[in-house]
Amino acid sequence: MITFPYKQWNPFVQLDWHDGLFMMPPPAIPVTGSAAHIAAGVLSMPWIGLGTNKGNGDRVLADGMPIVSEGHQPGRLLVPHLNLYPFTPAQFNFFIPFLIPFSTNTCAMSAGSVVGPDGPIAISIFRFVGLNQGCTDEAAQTKIPVKGMANVPKAVPMAFSLIPNSMVVNWGTVQIGFTWGDLVRFVASTLLSALTDLIFDKYFKKFQDMLTIKFKPKIPPGILKGQFKSALGRMGLPKVARGANGRYVSIAGELSKRTATSLDTLSNALWNAAGVPTSYSPVDMKGPLDNAVTTTVDRLSGWVDGKAELLP
Repeated sequence: MITFPYKQWNPFVQLDWHDGLFMMPPPAIPVTGSAAHIAAGVLSMPWIGLGTNKGNGDRVLADGMPIVSEGHQPGRLLVPHLNLYPFTPAQFNFFIPFLIPFSTNTCAMSAGSVVGPDGPIAISIFRFVGLNQGCTDEAAQTKIPVKGMANVPKAVPMAFSLIPNSMVVNWGTVQIGFTWGDLVRFVASTLLSALTDLIFDKYFKKFQDMLTIKFKPKIPPGILKGQFKSALGRMGLPKVARGANGRYVSIAGELSKRTATSLDTLSNALWNAAGVPTSYSPVDMKGPLDNAVTTTVDRLSGWVDGKAELLP
């Protein structure tokens, strides 16, 4: 199979899945739920600090433009992030202001036969059309009667996290081969990474957190609850939403939690940029799991390519 390498100025559009607090038509109050959201960006975003740059130091070019490697990740300003289904754009998601700066798009498919300084070169397997991985939240579980939600299988959000949900528009003349091993590497890496994350979260994370020493204080989740409550009142917006099991949740409280998490993320990035660790643990339980996945996937893809190389 002939593919084109991703270039700096390739645009993308993604359909990702996010939790939210959705404003229902009056006089109904907001409800918790989850929905598909549309967003877009350009692979050049990390060049100006918006994401993780794997542009190979601008030293590898195709059609006169820098090309990127697997793991290149635009982020932080993916717009517009409007919810499309089962909640429509008219049903405002209170979490959209948090989705835009903290969502990402990852170049996941690559050709292992062509490796740049930042790793295997990311490619579009349909020449002019590439597939990337957009961000996905865990689906908010709600048992109250929300129009449309009953028609969404629980497997849908999981599919968004496993199946490429972003389309990249790619152009050029430089061609790269894509092997069966490359395809197996992508599929196996996606599935095994999801499995190791599940195993870690279920069996090891609590113990890892017990061993972890925090050097930076965590921002209290209710730090801005009063301010959000006052702002909602001034704008004439509801102050509560219906959550799981029909229970009411504070919109101001949920917005405050999201804000605290966002501030924690920002402050962690500043600490790391200054070379100051935010935490320390004498035992790394996630690292060995990730290394095992990488080793297994590389050996599997190499074995497959030894049997049958280029896709037709």
